[in-house]
Amino acid sequence: MSRLLVRILLLTSLGTVFSMAQRSHAEANESTPSLDADALVSQVIARCRPWLRQPGPELKSLKYTYHLNGDKRVVEIAAAADPVRRAFWQGATLSLGLHALAKSPEKFTAAAERIAGDADDPQPFIRLTLRPKAQADPFRIEVGNGIEGSWYGYYIHAFDEFQIDLDPETLLPRRETHAFSHYAFSDWQEVQPGAWIPQKVVASRNGYEYRMNFAWQGDAAWLLTHAETLHDGRLRPVARVSDVQVNDSAVTVALSAEQQRLDAARRVVRDMLDRNAAWLAPKPAFDSLQYSFHIEPQEVTETCVVRRDGFTLVEVTGDGQGKMEGQLGDRKIVTAADEFANARRDDLRANVRDRSPDAPEPNDALQLRRYALIGCQFDLPLFELGRTLDNAMVEVKEGEWQGVPCFVATITPPGRSHPLGCGVMLGFTSWSYIHHLYAESETIFIDKERLVPLHETFIESRDGRRFEIDFKNYQPLAEEGDRLAPLQIDISSKDYFTCQYEFQLIGGKQWLIRSAESWFKADEKSRGVVSDVRIDEPSPAADAALRQVAAFQEVFAVDSAASAAEPHATQTVDTLPFKLGQPRTIGAAEVLFTLNGKQQLVLRATRRADAESPGDRVTVLLLDKQDRLLQAGSVEFTGTEAEQTAEISFGGSYALRNVARYAIAGLGNVATLPDAEPRSLHTFALVADKPTPIRGVADPSGKTRVVDAMLQRDADGDLVATLGVVSRDGMQQFEVDASLAMFDQAGKLLAAASKSDSITVKSDLYAGEWTLAFPASVNRADVAAMAVGVSRGQTTSMPMGSMWAALMDFDGPFGVDELLGAADEGCWPAGLEALQRELSESLSHGLFGRDHDWREKDSRHEPPVKLLAPHVANLLRIVAASREPKTLAAAIRFLGYADDPRAVEAIRPLRQHDNEAVRDAAAVALLMLRDDAQLPAVEAILSREPAKDPDESYRANYELRRDALLALASCRSAQSIPLAGKRLLALVDGSEKIRNEGGGSHLNRAGYEAEQLAQLLGRVQDERYLPILEAALQRAEQHDGDNPPAEAELLTAILNYGPAARHCLESLVRAGNSSAVNAVADSKDDFYVAAVGSLLQTSDDLNAWDPAIGYLWNQQSPASLAALQQAFDRGVPAGERQASIQLELATALAALGDARGLPLAFDLLVKLAEPGVAPDDAKAKRQWEKSRDDRRRDVLRVFSRAATDDVAALLAERASNADAPARLAIMQLLGQSHSIPAALRPALEEWAADKISTEVSQQAERLLLRLRE
Repeated sequence: MSRLLVRILLLTSLGTVFSMAQRSHAEANESTPSLDADALVSQVIARCRPWLRQPGPELKSLKYTYHLNGDKRVVEIAAAADPVRRAFWQGATLSLGLHALAKSPEKFTAAAERIAGDADDPQPFIRLTLRPKAQADPFRIEVGNGIEGSWYGYYIHAFDEFQIDLDPETLLPRRETHAFSHYAFSDWQEVQPGAWIPQKVVASRNGYEYRMNFAWQGDAAWLLTHAETLHDGRLRPVARVSDVQVNDSAVTVALSAEQQRLDAARRVVRDMLDRNAAWLAPKPAFDSLQYSFHIEPQEVTETCVVRRDGFTLVEVTGDGQGKMEGQLGDRKIVTAADEFANARRDDLRANVRDRSPDAPEPNDALQLRRYALIGCQFDLPLFELGRTLDNAMVEVKEGEWQGVPCFVATITPPGRSHPLGCGVMLGFTSWSYIHHLYAESETIFIDKERLVPLHETFIESRDGRRFEIDFKNYQPLAEEGDRLAPLQIDISSKDYFTCQYEFQLIGGKQWLIRSAESWFKADEKSRGVVSDVRIDEPSPAADAALRQVAAFQEVFAVDSAASAAEPHATQTVDTLPFKLGQPRTIGAAEVLFTLNGKQQLVLRATRRADAESPGDRVTVLLLDKQDRLLQAGSVEFTGTEAEQTAEISFGGSYALRNVARYAIAGLGNVATLPDAEPRSLHTFALVADKPTPIRGVADPSGKTRVVDAMLQRDADGDLVATLGVVSRDGMQQFEVDASLAMFDQAGKLLAAASKSDSITVKSDLYAGEWTLAFPASVNRADVAAMAVGVSRGQTTSMPMGSMWAALMDFDGPFGVDELLGAADEGCWPAGLEALQRELSESLSHGLFGRDHDWREKDSRHEPPVKLLAPHVANLLRIVAASREPKTLAAAIRFLGYADDPRAVEAIRPLRQHDNEAVRDAAAVALLMLRDDAQLPAVEAILSREPAKDPDESYRANYELRRDALLALASCRSAQSIPLAGKRLLALVDGSEKIRNEGGGSHLNRAGYEAEQLAQLLGRVQDERYLPILEAALQRAEQHDGDNPPAEAELLTAILNYGPAARHCLESLVRAGNSSAVNAVADSKDDFYVAAVGSLLQTSDDLNAWDPAIGYLWNQQSPASLAALQQAFDRGVPAGERQASIQLELATALAALGDARGLPLAFDLLVKLAEPGVAPDDAKAKRQWEKSRDDRRRDVLRVFSRAATDDVAALLAERASNADAPARLAIMQLLGQSHSIPAALRPALEEWAADKISTEVSQQAERLLLRLRE
């Protein structure tokens, strides 16, 4: 959680504290002797120790199966092992104020009082009010259904004050109350003498209840048994625990009466599923089943093959109208090992996907196999119900369907499980199909005699759509006794979608689609027909697909070079440590790895022409720490009679980050050098006249490989190598380096080459032939073995929704320290550019983005001084040695930002440099270092006409002017301050808005620089700048228009001066300046309360009301509350945003303990409960619905911040003569409340019997169920 969010939560919590302080409990018995709060805290902790301090000494180990929303995992932990989250010991995420209190009671102050009862609890109780003592970090509540990594319902919030309500007899907690959440504890069980555990904990927040049920298991563990969530009156199961072992012994928990009823209901449904398994969970009935699925009217044909071992193939084999452009011949494959693969008909290899152990069931492979066995992509909720049944809420009653006696099973599934999907589709596409519809509830009518489903009503969870599913024409299955299968299934949702399936029994026992018809509009039907059904016949297509899978496995099942294909050997090469930018001598040559003008890595070798040398060609191999070949190259020496050079360029891929050592041939005996070390490379013997199989050569992930290599002469007689590169590292585009080195029979390194390219891997396997060129002087007959390498670079593109997005990553393979620390100047520009990116980030998020002094304070991004401090020594060295003006100017700039006094003497002589950019950079840097002798030069820089073309000079000019403004603002000398003021006023005067072609506008250069300089003067916080800022603000307000240039930045800068700026800002607020109100809105300074209150009494500008309410709310004082009350009583002025500001004002008042806004909010909620008239246009309708949802959320927020007693009183008053919309509004508020006042029970009972509104009666019945529970 961000610190900003924690701050907001703490501020809001303080609002509730103030609300509590405004209220007294009239029922409290003031004559009762005072309670010893600290003693009560000690007693509560002692009584609750078994569940607050897990694991206790008696719990050594715990193992259980955790089921969450239909998925499961096995948890196994031991007390003696490394500590784990409390959630693992509990089976739920539950970390409350009680836990923090039990862990560190000394960090809290406590107060206690007796309460005779309130709206939440009419019985007497003792209330403990706990407040943390001073501390840097806040305490936090963390609650959720889940233990780690994945939750179904989760929240976390900071807390300050909280309350614990105790039973006065047992001193056990009944409730724990926070500003943002509420917790109820019940069903207490004494598990040790004087020590108790709650068997039920209900967490309430924002209209949701997490109902967690626990048991004391194995006399040692307080562990969840099951959990549900309640929202809008609907109870949904989410989690349960099974197979528990405590201290290595199995534990059985006695089932409650409710759990026994639930198990009996589940058995009825389970018996039906088992009875119909032959078609609900179909298996291949033959060695091979083949058929064609033809879609009309699009004339698309897919051919399907399913074998008894589970191998499945679906292929697009027909496209009569060109609807499947580019997809004819596409294949989807499921292996017998349940792996999913893609291929095209002509591919050598399939692309077999990795199986994720965390992927939800059923995965893609199992789903496709099921679709193939059915003959259509059909997701019937009954297919997956068995997998989640033990986690579902089930109620079974007796009834009938069309005169047939039935079990009627009503099922509430655990979250998003067993979806509905249907239409005309098999493996690839459809023109009439719905999918991934999840149930809010299901009602299944089961024939009592035959135990077959007759009808299902499916209520979709997202928008409440109702689907009716009919199962008809049951026929017996051969070899299945009296088991039956339906030959017709109809699915319909009124005015939305219809789908009708007809089935056949192949050989009397394989349940398969005969035809499918579906439509959204009756005149636009799609039809799919299964034909050409074949049993146990050969399938060339399936055989070819199997070969594609085998070819994939042959390559990708090999994970290391140790298992590579024969002939296979190793070749020893002598290597040296790789050092960037550090020249060294090898033989008669000087060798240097550096960067060229394109910032690519190059090797430069230089030697005298008359020097003795073992050859005319240099060959280099770059290796990583595992001795894998990353890149390589060969080049001939060229040059004059005096000197010869050889230069090899390498790619710029991230793979070069891993270079550790290099081998070099052609310069002399490397083995004699003191830092030389031998390394072994895997090599492959050359196969004549055909590709040499390569196995085990892969990037570190194993997903990109070289599979073969072949040497041959091209048409020009040059020697080339062709490498087969394959990759399954999708879906993405990324850079790849492939390399090959050649050795002769004696092990001599003859030549090497690399190629760097970008490849795109989608669902199919990437396969490409890469050509590497070698010097013509290499004799192919001399080549005896090859070493091959492949490495992966940075990702450059990947899917973003339906589009492929480019990823902009400007970092190179080498770090800033390595580049700036290099001896060679060629490395410095890349290091300075990388440092510039870091500095720009620091400035934009710090100096130009946060309210702090840029020289002294830290933030999420390091300020320039701290960022640059580690590089000062290298920058000083570069300034002393660089011959390149651009490099020199950049290093000077950084020294100015570094604020290091050592830089002054290094920079001052460069004011006389013959390059203007260097002179300018020196002047600005020296002024940053407070040499105000540079003021005339900096003024001259700022007075120049800036560059206008958006090229490199434009960027350099922008950075120079920005740095000059910063230097001027930060110098703070007697001479610089008037100049800074003069510059600011001139910039404000010259500011203007320029209209864009699209109708928008932007500030001109003067306006933009005025904003920058205002921000700087505000952050420097030298009070001599305050009158300058105030004068500039007056000038800005003389501009025409609603938003004067730089006004917001000037106001924020003035606000930074604290008390010194009060009277200026107060006068602006009283004058109704909405920008001034915005500026003070987040201020903690309560000086402006009277002025803001005055504005709300006189101003009709709604733009000023919004920040004014926020400011007063944040102050949390009696004066600010009075100002809000007066504003509400005056009334919010008319305008487009009147209703939303009314609700914001009501929310602020409710949070501060004033209920006067609740009736207004309730009336709005009633209006929202009425149907309303939506626009006919679909887009306008969506916007209308969103607007209503947003308004409803704002209304509910008012009540969520109000005191429980206030809400209860209002609802009781309105319930007496409520019509249907008012009743629905009342019940919506009760649904989001953590408790239902008993006084409203008679009204709910009356409404539950409502014969006119089904919605009213259903909602009332759900709330009554909560009361009964």
